[in-house]
Amino acid sequence: MLESTGYTDNIHQGFLFCLMSSKRPVHEILQPLSMDQSAVIENHFTGMTDEKFTYEMFESTRSQLIKSIHSKLTLKDKELLMSFDDGNPVWPDTDYSVFPGVRWKLLNLISAWGFVMRSRNACQYRRSTEKSNAGIALAMVSRFFRAFPIMACSMGS
Repeated sequence: MLESTGYTDNIHQGFLFCLMSSKRPVHEILQPLSMDQSAVIENHFTGMTDEKFTYEMFESTRSQLIKSIHSKLTLKDKELLMSFDDGNPVWPDTDYSVFPGVRWKLLNLISAWGFVMRSRNACQYRRSTEKSNAGIALAMVSRFFRAFPIMACSMGS
């Protein structure tokens, strides 16, 4: 499908919805760890289709899809995801809050940030937020520092 239709706007909107309703953190989906899945492909998918599908094809498609997603993320998308991750979404085009999965994740994020604010000092929170905001240009890679704000403060930034 990636070859025939590409990564269309409709697919992109669906992807944004999935990001905001997934149980996984946004940064983990945008920057997935590359793991060897050759055994899974061999044991669970080999012979299931009439068309040949190799592990190399899987790796190539995965890489191409990640690049397509990153290139399609607009500043508006990144701002939406960052504001959503902060528990205070700014819905530019589509109000995804009407969907139960998105509402549930948002409630969990708000609850988690409340805990962070109560349990860590303001310096750590501010620095972790600054790190995350800087990272949005890199598909939110620096989201890591929100999860570990003590490291961000100890790094002298």
